[in-house]
Amino acid sequence: VAAGRQEEALKLYRRAIEADPNMYEAYNNLGGQLLAMGKAADAEPVLRFAVSMEGSEPQLLFNLGLAIRGVGRGPEGVPLMRSALRLDPKNKDYYWELARTYNFGGERGLALSSLDAMTRTLRTGWDGITAPPDEYIHERSPYRDFYTRGKKGAGGGGGA
Repeated sequence: VAAGRQEEALKLYRRAIEADPNMYEAYNNLGGQLLAMGKAADAEPVLRFAVSMEGSEPQLLFNLGLAIRGVGRGPEGVPLMRSALRLDPKNKDYYWELARTYNFGGERGLALSSLDAMTRTLRTGWDGITAPPDEYIHERSPYRDFYTRGKKGAGGGGGA
């Protein structure tokens, strides 16, 4: 949505909700627009309500995870992002934002594992991952402990 039309978009999404209060997509669009405008605190309750209506929609789960991260509670948003990734393992944004959330929380090994899984899952010419993406990232990736191995030359020493 063009910068000058963001408020107009909010009005349209709210009208759609008034017309059909059971349309979770309109709540997702409203929450997504609020996120795009930097209003994570306003987006969170809208997206929570949408998830209560349709808890198996990956984009809703992902957006709620972003909103929670946006209000400074990133670790609380991780399970939602992981659920979105399990439901839609081909969405690169899910990997990328999960990696960013881990990085913001100081979990650099998991951030690196997320990016490795994204590359191996979505790019041709790379060996595939050895498990579903969520399991690979959190249990099997060789990068999970990359920053804590403690060996020189192997990513140890804490890294920067």
